Amino acid sequence: MRWIVPLALLVLTACQDRTRDTQPPSAAAECQQIQHSLGETQICQPPQRIVALSPSLLELLLVLDLQPVGYADLVKFQSDTLDNPREQIPLLGDRITQPIRYVGTSPDPSLEAIVQLKPDLILATLEMNQQEYALLSQIAPTLILPYGVGNDWQENLQKIAQIADRRELAQNAIAQHQQRIAQVRQNLAAAIQERSRILVLVGNQLDRGLRVEGNTTSCGSLLENIGFELVLPPNSPTGSPNLSLEKLPQLPADSVLLLGYDFSRNAPQTQDFERSQLQQIQQDWENNAIAQSLKASQNNRVYFASAYSCLAYPGPLGAEVYLQEIEEQILSP
Repeated sequence: MRWIVPLALLVLTACQDRTRDTQPPSAAAECQQIQHSLGETQICQPPQRIVALSPSLLELLLVLDLQPVGYADLVKFQSDTLDNPREQIPLLGDRITQPIRYVGTSPDPSLEAIVQLKPDLILATLEMNQQEYALLSQIAPTLILPYGVGNDWQENLQKIAQIADRRELAQNAIAQHQQRIAQVRQNLAAAIQERSRILVLVGNQLDRGLRVEGNTTSCGSLLENIGFELVLPPNSPTGSPNLSLEKLPQLPADSVLLLGYDFSRNAPQTQDFERSQLQQIQQDWENNAIAQSLKASQNNRVYFASAYSCLAYPGPLGAEVYLQEIEEQILSP
């Protein structure tokens, strides 16, 4: 169900319109016209109160040392006020230095909660917030950006850096990310040579089928960048949305990476988050005869990681968590 525009939104819109009309010429002269996925948005000063409607956008703000006032996630939180983000927000909570408002899930944010925050910039994604764009734009200047898979996050980062006057931070982050990729590639070169063909699977229960990741998402592309060869089903160059367990033995993989997730329930405390994402799929894998018959299982080359690190955070911070986890498992005795 879509949100109905509250009275507060209409009042705020009217106030914003009057403010825009009465801007002095000097302020208007400094305005930037920012291109995004659904058009062009005018921004006249560096934003101070930003609402990010996806983890991928939160990640980019943190890269630029920007703290949002509001946030929507892929998982549900138990409280509207995230007053202890270190313990409440998965993986990156320790980078958030102040309480922020939870404004709902990324596909269905609360417009009323966003209005109450009085933002001066809203960052949203094309994949999940396209229909809300008109209403969001009435609340504050809004940018609709691609979620950030592949290298899209770099373009998104540079766009936000332009608005916030933090271009150097963005350039440094991209350079450091590339250096990290090169370092991991070097660290794992010998090990990957022995197990170069990797099958990357995403799922939460084996009996519901598995998705095979190709290089169109960060989960697959990062592995390809460090030297792995992605194993894909025949005639599926970008991966398969629903691979049955019975077909796994037909795929010539030396290694398997199983990315578990469970976005359906409230997010637990962060120390339990990883376990909650992996528990079911790891248990299913270990108890399944087909899974255990695979060459990768028999050679102890099945790795497990939370899908959240590379799906929710496709940029440099998520990549660091993801690659560190992969590196540790591959190099462990």
